[in-house]
Amino acid sequence: MKRILLLGAAIVAFVFTARSSCGENVPPKPAAFDILKQTRLFFSTLASAACEIDYLRVMRKGNNVIERESHFDVAIQRPNLLSILLKNDGNVTYAWISDGMAVSTYLAGAEKYMRFRAPATLEELFSGDEMRVVSGALDHAFLLDELLRRDQTGVPLGAQSAEYFALEELNGEKAHRLRLSVPPNKWDLWISAGPVPLPLKIHADISSADEKIEFTVEFKKWLPDVKLDPRAFQFDKESKAKRVSGFLPDEPPHPLLNQAAPAAALELIDGTRTSLAAHKGRDVVVLDFWSMSCVPCIGILPKVDAVAKKFKDKGVVFYAMNESDAADDVRAFLAKKGIVLSATLHNKEANFAAFKVDSIPKMFLIDKAGVIRAVHGVLTDDLVSELSAQIEALLAGREIPARK
Repeated sequence: MKRILLLGAAIVAFVFTARSSCGENVPPKPAAFDILKQTRLFFSTLASAACEIDYLRVMRKGNNVIERESHFDVAIQRPNLLSILLKNDGNVTYAWISDGMAVSTYLAGAEKYMRFRAPATLEELFSGDEMRVVSGALDHAFLLDELLRRDQTGVPLGAQSAEYFALEELNGEKAHRLRLSVPPNKWDLWISAGPVPLPLKIHADISSADEKIEFTVEFKKWLPDVKLDPRAFQFDKESKAKRVSGFLPDEPPHPLLNQAAPAAALELIDGTRTSLAAHKGRDVVVLDFWSMSCVPCIGILPKVDAVAKKFKDKGVVFYAMNESDAADDVRAFLAKKGIVLSATLHNKEANFAAFKVDSIPKMFLIDKAGVIRAVHGVLTDDLVSELSAQIEALLAGREIPARK
């Protein structure tokens, strides 16, 4: 009887200790959605914000390791002031600036900029083509465009769900680590656990069966709701850049312009195979050479897709000629963006060389006789209307002006 009483006392003590350590003395994990709600509420009330963003993408395939790094300087002020500078090796390679009256977009290398009337709100700015370029350069993990919108619904970054993972120390401060379901992957998001819920870091493994790919986005040097220098939102008119209506490069006409298109075997991501020869005498063909790591490509692809939808079932076929991205990555990217273009894979050593594609994006417009009638370069502000007019001319049997 004494042994039974001692055993009973031990069990009671164990239960009491377990309850104390697992329930009453240890606070429960906060809900991920509560943290996201607090963060969005905080940002929706900000009059201004500035930060720096470091981006690192690491791709491993076999023994090859390819790293891509970028740095962004960001400044935003309501109702419609914006400055986003993309830097590589300390030099600005892409600039997107709204001074409240006009928006300037600068592309390095070409030393040209486009300028057009500024929309009235940040929401409208974030809905433009430039946002696709910025977001694409960060593997669609820019995040600030979603947090700063007034009309906020759903989970950020297009995630289907969110769960609380852990309270961790990140760069010397406590941070909530949330795990977001961004099919087909899981993304980790760190938000400061201090009095101001600022996003600190995003990390994701977006590997496929063929490649190991991870990226990290770090948000640093936050300045929430401080008075920003007005000069941050002014485009440098004293630079050597020339104002243009589009970013087509000043270079001689492509050597294949008005020549018969090279033979091209096309392997599609759905597993089917075809060729350009199959369309000769029947269809107008548009080939858009691109890569997921090419920032301008991400900006031009939705425009090409818009034209493809316009000419669906009208004797025009479009192929997005991907350079070397994994099939699963391309498939997921196109699905997320709602792009219906037929994508081809692994063309670098064959079709890229045959079409003399030494830089991307590069788009070829081929008539029904199989002759290349136009070659488009980087990005123009009126690409949709221009490409549409050229296709309509070819469908009607008319000539179109030669393009560079």
